[in-house]
Amino acid sequence: ARKIDCITLKTGCYIDQQKFDAAEETLTVGLSDSSLSKKEQVLLFYESGLLYEAWGRFADALSSYQVVADNDSSFRDVAAKVAELTEIVNNEGATSNDRVSYL
Repeated sequence: ARKIDCITLKTGCYIDQQKFDAAEETLTVGLSDSSLSKKEQVLLFYESGLLYEAWGRFADALSSYQVVADNDSSFRDVAAKVAELTEIVNNEGATSNDRVSYL
């Protein structure tokens, strides 16, 4: 549990400093630890969602939150996050295809 606390704290600090690459690397290394329990993996995927959301990578955030929801649909506010980001990602796709280029 202490290892997970350290990873989430370190990640949060990097996000606050907008060092998104460092935060992503910290989470990737953490998730590659085969000794993690399913519950710990779910927590790190949730943290990944928070990272990608702060970074503006909404499709990646949605993917991370979906892993959480698939394993524990009542985890924190993950159901709301999935719903919100599904709408954002769907709207991003629609708006990028509907843009008119004047070039």
